Amino acid sequence: MHDFLSKIEELGVREKTRTEKKEIGQFFTSAASASFMANMVERPNGSIRILDPGAGAGILAAAVTLRLLEKKEISDVQITFVETDPSVLPLLQQTIAMLKQKCEKREVGLSTIVIFGNFITTNVGTDFDIVISNPPYLKIRKDSMESIAMSKYVYGQPSLYGLFMCRSLELLRDGGQYIFITPRSWTSGAYFQQVRSYLCAGLNIEHLHIFESRNKAFSNNNVLQETMILSGIKSEAQKDYIQISISSDDTYDDLSLFPAPANIILPDKPDKPLLIPSSESDISVIESMSGLSDSFDSLGYAFKTGPVVEFRNANDISAFESELAQIPMFRSSNIQETGFAFPVNNGKAQYVSERAAKLLLPNQNTVLVKRLSSKEEKRRLQSCPYYQDISAPYISVENHVNYLTRKDGAPLKREEVAWVQSILMSEQYDTFFRIVNGSTQVNAKDLNSLPVGRLSV
Repeated sequence: MHDFLSKIEELGVREKTRTEKKEIGQFFTSAASASFMANMVERPNGSIRILDPGAGAGILAAAVTLRLLEKKEISDVQITFVETDPSVLPLLQQTIAMLKQKCEKREVGLSTIVIFGNFITTNVGTDFDIVISNPPYLKIRKDSMESIAMSKYVYGQPSLYGLFMCRSLELLRDGGQYIFITPRSWTSGAYFQQVRSYLCAGLNIEHLHIFESRNKAFSNNNVLQETMILSGIKSEAQKDYIQISISSDDTYDDLSLFPAPANIILPDKPDKPLLIPSSESDISVIESMSGLSDSFDSLGYAFKTGPVVEFRNANDISAFESELAQIPMFRSSNIQETGFAFPVNNGKAQYVSERAAKLLLPNQNTVLVKRLSSKEEKRRLQSCPYYQDISAPYISVENHVNYLTRKDGAPLKREEVAWVQSILMSEQYDTFFRIVNGSTQVNAKDLNSLPVGRLSV
């Protein structure tokens, strides 16, 4: 199987540059990932109908077909490929030709339909036995034809891959198998809550695979998104355990597997994330956190995102203190392992004009949290306390930093700041945040919803 799939992979790798792929959200699946996903297929009997939306060179449906050929009870395979990029259609035809030869040797019938069109808005058939896909990773407008056609799954900024996931589940027969490789972002956040709700309600999720390295799930494409694989059966009944597997990259050489209780992974409300453990020890962390009924939000605290967006506020900020810019502005570089540092010698803006009233905040105690980190950094939560150390009437915060306030507007006490900082810097909370948040962004909403115990004063 591997040699056959490697030929298809080579066709796709040569076809486009990374820039061209990114513009249309297209990143071809590696032979190793196609084989790994195909091995999740439970190999049903008889005549099998496969749907491969966003087919590219057809490597995923080809991998599934090769997997099915290993079972003698298969009589024929029908594949529907859907693709919008005309440049890959010749590659797809080559894949189909090679696949027919494989099927003829096994005396298994193969029929294929290639639909050149928009998967979301085109009638491609229904009641498929297997749907397998690496959908396009592309943000789209709320008024696009895809968003309008799938409006019940749109909340905020729509992503095309989320709509592919929902549309594919609609077209799958009851009891059919569903296998997708996607960014991990659908598992959390408000924008995907409708997608998440539909998938969790309609799928018996059997297997979740996550990649430890952020940039190696598509090693030939330099994709800088956290990526995962989802496999399940179309059914409203969820089994008690979900298989979790982990690998560093798409070679799967260091694959590890363990079962996790479905009731700790799947959200009980649409606005809650999937909690996907990366190890068996993570299960204990999730279970421990589930016993906490309060959150920063419920206790009256609110993390907010800094108001200064540099390219928008360029006329009101400066790298140096001057008569025009005297208000200290805190940014990620001020958050250091040793604590708060200001100013820092980084050549970037650190002061705001007092005239920019909308950018100014009361000079009060707070906790500063970096909004961005890389997957490879040791900690996802990186924060420091600020104890009104600077003599100034106001302060400001740049947009890549979250800061803590009280919702009633009262100043934070030093002991409150120290308490929150101790929570954020604990290993347990850093682990839990990585479980909750599948991206490298630390959003204020995610911080506000973190479960916490009450502060004893």
